[in-house]
Amino acid sequence: MATHPRRQYFGLWRVLTVVATALALLVAGLTPAQAETPTPQELIGTGSVIGVVTGEGGAPVESVDVAAHPWNSTVGTWDDNSVGWSRTGSDGRFAIESLPAGRYTISYMPYLDHRYLSMWRGNHLWKADAEGFDVVAGDPPFDASATLVLGGTISGVVTARGGGGLAHARVEISGDHSAYWEIYADDQGSYSLSGLAPGSYTVHFKAPPSTFWIDYWWNQADSWNTATPIQIELGTVATGINGVLAAPSSISGRLVDTDGSPVAGMSVSASVLLGGVEGGWTHAESGKSAADGTFTIGGLRPGRYRLRIMPPSGGESKYAYQWWSGVSVESEAEIIDVPAEEAVAIGDSTLLKAILIPGTIRLNGVSPGVGDQLAPAPIVDASVVGLTRSRQWFRDGVLMPGVTGSSYVVQLEDLGTRISAREDLTAPGYVPVSVDLGRTEPVGLGSIEVIHNPSAEGGPDGPGLSLRVWNGSFKPKRTEIGYQWLRNGVAISGQTASTYVTTSDDFGSRLSVVVTVTAPGYKPLTQTLEYGQACYRESDVPPPVIVGERAAGSTLSVAPLPGPPDMVLKYQWWLGSPIPGETAPTLKLKKAYAGYPVMLTLTRTVPGCPQLASHSSAWGVPKTTLASTPKVAGVVARRHTLHIHRGSWTSGMRFSYRWYADGEAISSGTHSTLRLNAGLVGKRITVAVTGKRRGYATVTRTSAVTRPVR
Repeated sequence: MATHPRRQYFGLWRVLTVVATALALLVAGLTPAQAETPTPQELIGTGSVIGVVTGEGGAPVESVDVAAHPWNSTVGTWDDNSVGWSRTGSDGRFAIESLPAGRYTISYMPYLDHRYLSMWRGNHLWKADAEGFDVVAGDPPFDASATLVLGGTISGVVTARGGGGLAHARVEISGDHSAYWEIYADDQGSYSLSGLAPGSYTVHFKAPPSTFWIDYWWNQADSWNTATPIQIELGTVATGINGVLAAPSSISGRLVDTDGSPVAGMSVSASVLLGGVEGGWTHAESGKSAADGTFTIGGLRPGRYRLRIMPPSGGESKYAYQWWSGVSVESEAEIIDVPAEEAVAIGDSTLLKAILIPGTIRLNGVSPGVGDQLAPAPIVDASVVGLTRSRQWFRDGVLMPGVTGSSYVVQLEDLGTRISAREDLTAPGYVPVSVDLGRTEPVGLGSIEVIHNPSAEGGPDGPGLSLRVWNGSFKPKRTEIGYQWLRNGVAISGQTASTYVTTSDDFGSRLSVVVTVTAPGYKPLTQTLEYGQACYRESDVPPPVIVGERAAGSTLSVAPLPGPPDMVLKYQWWLGSPIPGETAPTLKLKKAYAGYPVMLTLTRTVPGCPQLASHSSAWGVPKTTLASTPKVAGVVARRHTLHIHRGSWTSGMRFSYRWYADGEAISSGTHSTLRLNAGLVGKRITVAVTGKRRGYATVTRTSAVTRPVR
């Protein structure tokens, strides 16, 4: 009965220890069995360990490797490497000499009799449980005798289905703690493995070398996951762990096109249902269709199978990935029952073709705005007959119900979201395809599309004319339009209607309007319409207006005039005729001008417009009045009377008077004299003299203030 010597309870450290010690003995010219075991009296004071290893019934066990392992305080466990080693003789005795002082444990490994288990001091199976002891220099040898225990045994016969034993069949036994053995059956197919530690084991039966049989786990299980475990205790003998191997089965068939012609080079993969649990399908074997379209998949164990058909890799094929027979979904695949040791013929399968998509117009990278039209599309091979398209649109991954068109116009509610689409393609004889059309960047504000541009109507040829805006048309249709009229590029306050009536203020200026189109979800659209320069006729501009008191000694100026910043003004003052040298914006009235009306000729020059000359009004212009500042005379004291010295005035003037005390009018002070009463004491007195004459400017002059009335 065959066994296998490889065991994995100790590992490489134990093998190295055995090899190192054996080499030392060979150098000395001894084998382990020939080495003389010293007596206890000879070992006193040497730091030694002695003992006897016995087995079943107390009988000594020969050729047990006994090793001393020191405590490794760094890692807190017994060291894997031994510092001393001995092998028991026929009397079971051993001795390990010259150990340095320290703490140790002992391992025991049977070298010949594999019925026994390897152990650690204290009859423990694992190093972590080993018991320790101290070696002190000068002490008597430490007695580390041990009694080994018998391990469990698994045995059985490997046979062929319907036949006798399979000579040299392979048997793999695996257990807890990564324990593993591979042994071979004898000529009659029998096997046995002893020395097994307590635990759970699985047994895998495999074909002899250079033969092909379907392998099984014990109890005819198809996989390790479904294998029945074998529980082993100390001394357990598990017999009858038999295996039956079967010759492989096969599946054969033929692949054809829709016209019945064979299809070569297609891969056919068989998946088997393990353990009878739906969903537990796993790949078994594969094959490839030949030139005549036929294929055979061998090496199959009995069971239920599905076949997947795949085009060859490395190039585009007109055939699609599919399942036998002629379906594209795995759950709809035909299930093929394969008995043991049988060749199953399944006939022909007409292959479904692939809808080839050379390219796709995708949404990826598109940054749409509200109102934009999205129209992604897969570019499908024109040879596909009977193609049906079905599209779905998504907003941030959520289906938009009822939105199934080939294109989509981005809506206001899409603002800030990402739009995606999927298209399902179907055609008779083809595998349906679902095409991901990608996803946009977040939707932003849309751009208003101009269908017809706004246009300007009217021209600024004079004041009082209407300038209008024809609004044009836009997309979307529901827009709001705003206006702002500009003079030389500067907004005209309050002018926000679609029309504007020109004024004299516009003279020489360039008029325009900014048209702003808005809609919810869209960026505002602005356009500027130009109406040109307002070049008026002389009669369209107001004459200059002279401001100031027309009295000798006063200064006349011109009221502000409308016009653009680049307007140039030229002045000429008149006294019936031009006054030589008086071309400034102001005129200081001299005494010599008294009795004459002063007028002004103003010339306006604006680049781009004709020069205009206009005159201040000559109608009703008063003559210049000669006037002097009055003086107050008299004693500034209570009960005294103040008089006025008017000075020089144009002859024929009629005068009126107003007296003031500290700037407040005195109710009775309308005469040329003022009687100072008690109520005016402490106040300062002034008097205003107003001169009037028909055809002359009316002039008022005020005196200087007096000292306070006493």
